[in-house]
Amino acid sequence: AYVFSVALGGPQQMKKPLAVLQTHFFPPRALYTMFERTTVQPEITMATNMLEGVWVPCSANAEVMKSCGSVNTTYIPYPYFDDDPALKLPPPNKEARTFLWIGRWEPRKAPDMLLKAFLCAFKPGEARLIMKIGPVPWERPYVVPESCLKQLLDLPSIRQHGWTPEAAEQDIEFVRGKLSPSEILDLHARSDVYVSASRGEGIDLPAFTAKLAGRRIVTTDSGGPRDFVGEGDVLVPTCGAVPAPQYEWLWGPGCTYADYRLVDLIVALQKARGATSKIEPVPVVNRAEYVGKKLVHWIEGLKV
Repeated sequence: AYVFSVALGGPQQMKKPLAVLQTHFFPPRALYTMFERTTVQPEITMATNMLEGVWVPCSANAEVMKSCGSVNTTYIPYPYFDDDPALKLPPPNKEARTFLWIGRWEPRKAPDMLLKAFLCAFKPGEARLIMKIGPVPWERPYVVPESCLKQLLDLPSIRQHGWTPEAAEQDIEFVRGKLSPSEILDLHARSDVYVSASRGEGIDLPAFTAKLAGRRIVTTDSGGPRDFVGEGDVLVPTCGAVPAPQYEWLWGPGCTYADYRLVDLIVALQKARGATSKIEPVPVVNRAEYVGKKLVHWIEGLKV
């Protein structure tokens, strides 16, 4: 079997690789992919239906593919190994106070929404937010973290909560640069809750690591995380989709990603602050042993 792996771009980006996969390789041929948008164009599902299989790492991707006409998509969970160092981190504080987010500062991740929700949810001194910003900048127009924070602090509703530049400097930390795996684990060790305001995720690897580390998860229903959040976590519901014009160059025209209400994210943060309920561990179906068996069964079952 030949499995080709690539993130799922729009019809133009996928035209050549899918054509090469169909014409230059003997069956069985399959595609391993993931995506963050809420729809997939007909040209893509028509092309992938000519393959023997499509494999995606989250149930949300599988649902979208099938709703858009895919007849051969299979969901196989993202794996973890029993020696993953995140599993060995000490437990979070009994009373959750420190929130962590890791990601690229870009529209899809919606860190501006997270920052606003945090400032609306808490008063100075009630909680702390660490934002680890990815080292690769978003080169298209999008307000940078410090400017975003300054704009938010000028809002009357934020000022009424007591937020000032000095208070924000005490409770909000921007971390930049490329960190080592151990330094990333140190960030998880410093935090009690992992939070994401993302509008679309294929997996959400930082959230997955936080789950392995025994941290509570607060996340929008962005795709990937819905498969591994559980008891003690908070899943913010989506309410339809919104256009994603900043990603048309990558996803194609008319692309959309998930929408949600800011107030629901605010309530979720407040619910997690100080929560002491049991945190369910990462599901057993994500253990490498289980995932490996499922992957073998899928590959052996590809029809020629």
